[in-house]
Order: sequence, then structure tokens, then C-alpha cells
Amino acid sequence: MSEVTVQDAPPPVVIDKPTAVNLARHHQRRYDRWANETNRFGSDTDPISVTSYQPGIFLNRIQLDNLYEFDWISAKIVDIPAEDAFRKWITLHHETDPAKAEEAKKILDQWNLRGHLLEGERLARLHGGALVVFGAFDGTEVSEPLDIEKIRQVMWIDVVDRWIAVPHTFFRDPGESNFGDVESYLIHRIRISGSDTSIVHSSRVIRMNGRYVPPLRRLRNFGWFNSVLVRVYDVIRQFGVSVQSGSGVLQDFVVKKLKISNLQDLIASGQFDIIDARIQVLAREMAINNIALYGSDEEIEKIGTPIQGLPKLMELFIDYVSAAADIPRSRLFQNVTGTLGGDPGKNDLRVHYDNIEAMQENKLRPPVQQGIDILLAPHGFKPGEITFTWNPLWQMTDKEQAEIGKLVADTDVEYVRAGIVEPEEVAVSRFSGDEVDLRNMVIDVDRRKKALEDLKKVDLVKPPGFGDDDPPETDPDDDNDNDDDDLKKDAANLTSRNGRPEHRHTFDIDPDGNGQTADTLDDDFPHIHVIRSWRIFEAGAAPHTHSIRTVTPTPGDMTRAK
Repeated sequence: MSEVTVQDAPPPVVIDKPTAVNLARHHQRRYDRWANETNRFGSDTDPISVTSYQPGIFLNRIQLDNLYEFDWISAKIVDIPAEDAFRKWITLHHETDPAKAEEAKKILDQWNLRGHLLEGERLARLHGGALVVFGAFDGTEVSEPLDIEKIRQVMWIDVVDRWIAVPHTFFRDPGESNFGDVESYLIHRIRISGSDTSIVHSSRVIRMNGRYVPPLRRLRNFGWFNSVLVRVYDVIRQFGVSVQSGSGVLQDFVVKKLKISNLQDLIASGQFDIIDARIQVLAREMAINNIALYGSDEEIEKIGTPIQGLPKLMELFIDYVSAAADIPRSRLFQNVTGTLGGDPGKNDLRVHYDNIEAMQENKLRPPVQQGIDILLAPHGFKPGEITFTWNPLWQMTDKEQAEIGKLVADTDVEYVRAGIVEPEEVAVSRFSGDEVDLRNMVIDVDRRKKALEDLKKVDLVKPPGFGDDDPPETDPDDDNDNDDDDLKKDAANLTSRNGRPEHRHTFDIDPDGNGQTADTLDDDFPHIHVIRSWRIFEAGAAPHTHSIRTVTPTPGDMTRAK
């Protein structure tokens, strides 16, 4: 049996505090960086190495209200994107009846939906979230889901910020797409005459969010997002300090220096009242009479404070604020610098408007559509019956509008020639509104579908020599072809339909697609052919086939059109 010897444990290692601190730094130190032991660059004493990011401060409601009310930069950061998003508003559309779109526009204008949504977006950007609450009466309690098809009346619209709208309940069914979203809000509305508290279902409100924050951080805000001022708070504070510091430099821009020959004697003898009296006389005379009075043994001099580099430094702070706010300086500060390579202000605005258009589509389209559906429901409109498009933010010059209009007109002409749209549809789409509409084309889709269905029902009987895929056989070397005689012969051999024999015509088509009848039959069965470009519409004749002889590129080419 082997013996097991238990040795005494080694004595504990005792280290002093400086050594412990150095060991802790050693274990926390990152080694994936450049280091220079000579000048200690990258070492533990390097300011960059020991610098870490610290979270910013949390702004409460009072601080945010004060910033918006008294700091012009903060107010513009909140207002500009919201105002730009709703500045040109929307154009309403109805699939078949433009008059209904006009009726819907009057209803939305009466309720000032644009103004309420703008206020909601302002509050969302300032406080991190807001609700546009609809007093819609559908026969149920406000805590119950809104049945939009049963809305009898909309009585009021109110806008509240997130501080007085607390999430109350949440959707808890994992099988639903809204799992985890807010189901109802506890809203405490404060008014001059008093206050009221109510539980409102989420279907009766339009929720508008501020700056995005991750879900776990959102829990700190009771489910709400952040104010846009939280992220830029340090930047606007630094900008404010720089402006005030610059103002202080300008206030002390000129310093007056007074030399008194016996100043040291006066100080040594304690005659400070004489010194003060002398300075007061000099200051008073310069302020009132703009005259400096001094004796023969005295000297006065004005010294200016050097401000080289101050304007450039202020420019850097302006760019710093613009970048942090994601608003170009040409929009935020109404100024630009330099014109090398074009107009930077114009280019910045184009990028800014592109960002606003993205915000309109990704963030604001659902709230606007929800507001439209709720306000129009009492007037017999179904959800989604009225749609909308955002009006463009960028305003073209007269020359740019004329150039775009010319391109659109040329395109419309080609569409009409190809038979894709009718001239009447172009006229109504472009010129039925208060302004020329160069973006939208309204066509009668139902009529076209019906025409296609009717065309499929027609039993076409083709003349001899006309197959499904091949044109009629002709001899291109035969200059004595008598198309008229062949045509009459073929027509005489065809079975009559509705008292009119089936037949064919030959058309000469010029390069522009215009055609004229080159040969005709007798007047025993008069009828009408309407030719629009390459498409042939017929009236008063039995179904038949037309042969089109093109003038170019090669005479004699035969193309068949039905």
C-alpha cells in the first residue's frame, strides 16, 4: 500500500498596492495595437490608451423643453426634418374616380390631418415619441380595438407626447405578428380646465417614434425611442460654448493701456483713490466725448486682441453640428462655403431631400395612410380606397420644368402611336388638375381587360393563303402582280358573314407609321377602317385580315396585322 504524503501549503504571496494596480492594468491591457516603449506611446500611461467612451447624460422632459424653447440650434434640429417632410404634403388618388379623391382631400383639409401629423412628428423628434389620438366613435369603448368599417363619426383629434402616454398592456400571443407591441396606452391629458386619464387601444392612435434605440435600451424609456437631441447634446453644448467664447473675445477685442509715470509711488503710498479717480475720468471722457485726457508724463495706447484662426474654428464647429444633426449647413445655418466643383449648397440640399423622401416612405407612410383611412371611414370610404403619393420636395427651375415636360410629351406621343394609351387618357392625366401632372398616368384598365376578353371570343376566318404564322405568298420578282384582281377573286370565293364577305386590303405605310388604302373592293359592302399607327380598329365589317405593305426599308415586304 502506497503512502500519500501531504505537504504543507506554500505561504501566501503578499504584494503591495502599486504592484496590484500594475497587475490589474496588465490583465486589462490590449496587445493588438502599436506601442513604443521609448516614448511610452501605446503604453499604460499613453492618454489614448487609457481613454474609453463614457455614456452621455439622460435628458428629462424639462431639459428637452428648455432646449427647444430657448436654444435656436436645438429647435432647428427638431423642426427642419419634420417641416420638410410635410412641406409639400401629398396628392390623393382613387383607382377609378378622381372626384372621390377631390372629396377626400376636402375632408382631410377640414380635419387638418397634415398639421396634426406635423405636430406629432415634432414631438416625437423632441421627446422620443408621440401619439396622434383619434376620438373615433364606432360603438365600443376606447379601450377596445377600433372597427374602422363601423366608424360613425370622428369627434376630435389630439396629439400627446410620450411623457403622458405610458404603455399599459402588450400583445402576448407569440403566433401573431404584433407579439410584444403595445396593445393599449394609459394617457393622462393635461388641460387648462383640468386633466383626464383614460386607457386607449393602440388601433385608435397613430404612434410616431423619435430616434431609434436598441430594444434593451428602449426598456429604460418604457418602450419609447430617444429624442434626437440626446445624441447631439454634447455637440450643441460645445457649439454654444464656442459661440459665447467668441463673443467674449470680441467684447474684449480692444484693450486700453494707460501709462502713469509715478504709478509705483502711488501704489507704495496707498493712494489707490487717486488711481481709481484717474481711470474713471479717462473712461468717462472716452465714453461721452470720445476724447482721451492724459498729462504730459502719461501715455495711453489701444491694444487689439489677436483673433487669427477664430473664423476658421467657428466654421469647423458649424460643420461639426451639421454633421451630427444630419442636416446640411446650407439648410441648418442658411449658408454655404466655397463653390469649387459646383454649388455645394444645392448638392447638399439634394442629398438632404433624398433623405427626407426615404423618411417619408419608410417612417411616415403608414401613419399618413392610417390617418386617411380613419378620417374617411365615416364618409363611406373603405380602408385603402384612397391612396396617396408624396409631392416632390425639390423644386425645378422653369428651364428644368420645360425640359422635363418636353421629354414627357415625347414619351406620351410614342405611347399613343403604339396604342398603349389613348389621347384622352393623356389629356385627363396631365391636365385635369390645378397643375400639369408629369408623373402619373391614369388609364382605363377595366375597359382594356374587357376588350381582351372580347377579342378572345371572336372567331377569325382567314382568307386563303394566310396561315397562323406566315404572310401571304407573293413573288417579289413579279412586277405584274395585280393585287386588286387577286383581292376581288379571293373575296368572291369567301363565305359571306353577316352579308359582307371577308376580304383583305393592302395599305402603304410610311416610316412614321401612317397608312393609306392602296386598293379597295367594290362598294357592295361599305365599311370603315380606323388606322392608328400600326394597330387597326375596325367597325361595320366582319372579321378579316389586313395585309400591310411597307414602303421602307424594302418595297414588297409583307407584314400581317389583325
